[in-house]
Amino acid sequence: MSSYGIKRCHYRPLGGQPRQLTPDPASAEERRAGFGTRHPRLSRAVGIESVLLLLIGCGPEPVAAH
Repeated sequence: MSSYGIKRCHYRPLGGQPRQLTPDPASAEERRAGFGTRHPRLSRAVGIESVLLLLIGCGPEPVAAH
């Protein structure tokens, strides 16, 4: 898993200093980040389970009997 993402997003205006962007407090990304900070192991387990379910759902289609 990567530690990059919204934490590494910066806004660089023309002629101005870049500043790091943070998620809106009411957004799903902020809730996810807060959950990951408060419960890092559980957050990782949820992420792994999500990937596994995605892989199972996108797995090979069954072969039809002739």
